Amino acid sequence: MRRTELEGTLEHFTFWDALDYADKALFGPFKPSLPQALNPSPIPEKPDNADQFIALVLLGDVMVNKLVFRRRPDVYASLPARILECDLLFANLEFPIQPATPLRGFPRFNGSTEYFDLVLAPLGPGCLNIANNHCLDMGWEGLEATVDFLQRRSIPYVGRREGGRSFKTLTIRGREASITGFTHSTNRRRNHAHSPVNFLRLNNCNSELNGFDHLLKTVAEMKEAGDMVLLSLHWGLEFELGPTAHQVDMAHRLIEGGVDLLIGHHPHVLQPAEIWPGPDGAPRLIIYSLGNWVTNMRKIATRVTAALKAWVNEEGQLQGVETHPFVFSYRDMTYHPLRQDSPQAKYVPSSFWECMVRES
Repeated sequence: MRRTELEGTLEHFTFWDALDYADKALFGPFKPSLPQALNPSPIPEKPDNADQFIALVLLGDVMVNKLVFRRRPDVYASLPARILECDLLFANLEFPIQPATPLRGFPRFNGSTEYFDLVLAPLGPGCLNIANNHCLDMGWEGLEATVDFLQRRSIPYVGRREGGRSFKTLTIRGREASITGFTHSTNRRRNHAHSPVNFLRLNNCNSELNGFDHLLKTVAEMKEAGDMVLLSLHWGLEFELGPTAHQVDMAHRLIEGGVDLLIGHHPHVLQPAEIWPGPDGAPRLIIYSLGNWVTNMRKIATRVTAALKAWVNEEGQLQGVETHPFVFSYRDMTYHPLRQDSPQAKYVPSSFWECMVRES
């Protein structure tokens, strides 16, 4: 019963949270029983006529790694170029960029122009989520500096309310995509009235407290504004290899409410992906956690990641998925493809292996 009460936030930190974190710190990531409601149906693989559909590349949390910055390797030297070929690349930017402050690692991150150019610019990001628990590490001034930086780079971002809306609409291959991001926590740091982060208590099971009705209303507005709806949720419990029953229920209801693609971040490890029917009965994709893409964490489970490519049609209906599991090596600071017989494979959900691409 106590696990259902965990929110995993500093805003609502409890004695049980402390025990939970200590347990995972000592014994590694927790592997819960997957909720019964999780759809076991296989995820469709890359379609033969993929070039006819909208291609999206989805990545996990991009954090500050000071060792990567000091060594300045060619981080993506071993990454096959075709993985990044897409119409939109989406990732979670989990650090502010405040020029007035030097590069900083955990617990209060701050990036820099040089660090961004090392770990993010080579990917060609088409949209970044900034609503996460580290977005206010440098205060609201740091968030404003981040927004200013991204605007000067002409990189779209989502995760805060601007112009009376908490989402943005981007044109992708001639279709309008409504995109937004929400976070379950800002690490107890306050929003500023002029720069409100999209914040909801997503990990709380009580719908009166977690803002689910507000989220559904936002989804309805996004559906009105665009041809498809992409929703990023910074949620879940850290270092857990599966979502909670509450998350699964919420994800299903969001898909039924009009979300076409749900992208999860925050747990720092990979969690399952699943398909769920939208209002028209056609399949949509849910990814509960994409783990870390760039991280300062050392434990192997937190360095197992994946680039996920999804194809959708003009209405946001899922056409197929291609996954590329990797492990990030501290030895040479690059990404190495994972095989199912490798020791680290246990940290890759079976749903990812189903549509994995075997690199030559």
